[in-house]
Amino acid sequence: MEEEIKDQRIQDYLADALEGEELKDFENQMQQDPELAAEVAGYQNLERGLHGIGVEHLATEISAWEADYQQAQTTETKAVPFRPYYAVAAAITLLIVTGIFLFWNPTPDMAELYAQHYTPYEDMILDRSDATEGTQELLVQGMEAYNNQQYAQAEERLQEYLTQAPDQYGAALYLGIAQLETDRFEAAEASFTTALQDANFEQQAQWYLSLLYLKSDQPEETLTALQTIANSPQHYKNREATALLEEIE
Repeated sequence: MEEEIKDQRIQDYLADALEGEELKDFENQMQQDPELAAEVAGYQNLERGLHGIGVEHLATEISAWEADYQQAQTTETKAVPFRPYYAVAAAITLLIVTGIFLFWNPTPDMAELYAQHYTPYEDMILDRSDATEGTQELLVQGMEAYNNQQYAQAEERLQEYLTQAPDQYGAALYLGIAQLETDRFEAAEASFTTALQDANFEQQAQWYLSLLYLKSDQPEETLTALQTIANSPQHYKNREATALLEEIE
């Protein structure tokens, strides 16, 4: 079947313009020619897609384009096949579907995700006697302020404490959280990095680092930090990090 005749027959078939023997003959051709059947099915899927997204008028527009274009051709000019107009329709449909997909799948709100997953870490520094007598009061005051959500005061006291007892890495976790609460991101990152050196607080520091990157809108760093946790089955935040990754991606 010549291309132009085939294209016209497909048009007529899709428009329910074939009747009687013509319809039966075309359906027999589709049964015998898998490529023809696939081409017709492709056009049918396209039309269903157009109807499904509420742009039925587009088919009418395409038919009008076809008619106008054919009318403009001279008798010496070879008629343009029907296929290019369906290609235009497919391209427009793709744009519309893509727009709908983006509408229903917006970029995740990092601030909202942060609020959903962030809670200050509970006070686990039960024994405060490791500090010398001169610095112990700073630790006590710092953690009391932390527990009372007085984060600026907690930062001040814990910073003083760590200046005098720099090897007390666990306190750096709480210092980092206090700094995170007040949006002092660079200082918090440094504190969490310090806390990584304490085996008792390493996992917590990893988790809060990932939340810091999330809150400060650093997507690449957020994904890297979360992936590290998700790849560690024994991590106490493994499941939550995996779920958060799925929400972001």
